[in-house]
Amino acid sequence: MTSDDVRHRREAGNFVRWALSQKIARDLSFPAMRWNGPSRPMDDEAHWATARRLLHDDTIRTEDRLAGLLLLLYVQWPAAISRLTVDHIERTDGAVRIRLGDFPVQLS
Repeated sequence: MTSDDVRHRREAGNFVRWALSQKIARDLSFPAMRWNGPSRPMDDEAHWATARRLLHDDTIRTEDRLAGLLLLLYVQWPAAISRLTVDHIERTDGAVRIRLGDFPVQLS
């Protein structure tokens, strides 16, 4: 894990921290990974620019675009997004709705 060409370093760190939290392993340590993501909340202009990019940029995978939009526009946690299935989508009378909680939200 200390060489420069090692793979899956992040996953290994997550696994070690999980194993420690589950009391499966002890006396292990793994350095925290540096967060390279945003460090401040987005302003309104950046918020809508990101939403437009997610809507229209075909170079981003469709599932990533959808997850990003659900997070950005509907304030859904990644864990909640990962549990969504096709059963959460309703299509009636030409309208498409997604059930993110108790009540469906109309998308179109």
